[in-house]
Amino acid sequence: METKTKHQCPKCGNDLKRIYSKKKSKHYWACMGPEELCDAIYSERNGEPVLLVFGDPDPTCPCPECGAPMRM
Repeated sequence: METKTKHQCPKCGNDLKRIYSKKKSKHYWACMGPEELCDAIYSERNGEPVLLVFGDPDPTCPCPECGAPMRM
């Protein structure tokens, strides 16, 4: 099942769609832009795409030792 949403791909600005993976039994988000331009795929947390790029701090995942946001 695919659903269009209000979310946009941070890499190219195209809309994202929510897709259910039967293989992994969970949802993920994929960019609707042309694959030759952007093939971004994002994981899901609480029904929303996780739009963090590698190295960005994740405020929803604090460090267990110091409490600072961990990075991907």
